[in-house]
Amino acid sequence: MCFDSAILNSATWPPRHWAANRVPPCREHGLVIVKLLLVEDDELLRNLLVRELRRDGNVVAVAATRAEASRHLMDDQFEVLVVDWNLPDGTGIDVVTSYRASTRSGGAIVITVRPSIDDRVAALEAGADDILVKPFELRELRARIRAVGRRPQPWHREAYTVGNLTVDCEGLCASVRNRAMNLTPKEWLVLRFLARNPGRVIPRSELASQVWDSSHEPDAHVLDVHVGNLRAKLQALGSDVGIVTRRGAGYQLIADGGRGRR
Repeated sequence: MCFDSAILNSATWPPRHWAANRVPPCREHGLVIVKLLLVEDDELLRNLLVRELRRDGNVVAVAATRAEASRHLMDDQFEVLVVDWNLPDGTGIDVVTSYRASTRSGGAIVITVRPSIDDRVAALEAGADDILVKPFELRELRARIRAVGRRPQPWHREAYTVGNLTVDCEGLCASVRNRAMNLTPKEWLVLRFLARNPGRVIPRSELASQVWDSSHEPDAHVLDVHVGNLRAKLQALGSDVGIVTRRGAGYQLIADGGRGRR
């Protein structure tokens, strides 16, 4: 295998300051939850990385080939790409080049066993934001994802305010009148996407795609539960923001004096 055995050691994860199912309360913990695409043909490494990155709360879509990656990139947008250099039907550089040519601006990290300066320069010139050389440890990959994930994207700014609700994307904080909301990772992703699109009716399928990757989409009831939990937490803090269900259309986040709870 082309990675250090240390990558298999997750004994220090999750960190003690973060319960396994909770979003950390502020940016000092150094965590960034993102929607990312992992392109890796090594099944063992791919499964390991998917497991650990999902444990962090990230939404992870998976591809094993250049063709699979291209299909994902045509159908969806990602904040971070993690792409192996060597793929069965091409290279990770091909994937990055195609992505940049389509005017997508998410961050891109290339994983490679190629240590030469020429290869690293080639990856950067193709549009990669960072290069990670095998063998590597999980904490290094996490750090690089954090760094790339914090960079501004066209659909991503640092904070959103709707009524008395503030959603701080960089700090992973949601608060009502400066009182922090206690959210699970899935609730955070739902609320973050709604806050990015205040007033717009978000189709259920679009909202689900921001929270679960295509291979792990839940049934409708699961999304309803998360939305119901968010409504209860907003109400408990006296928020004037509501999540309205538009039957047959989707969900809408509005500042309405807290009336939009159904």
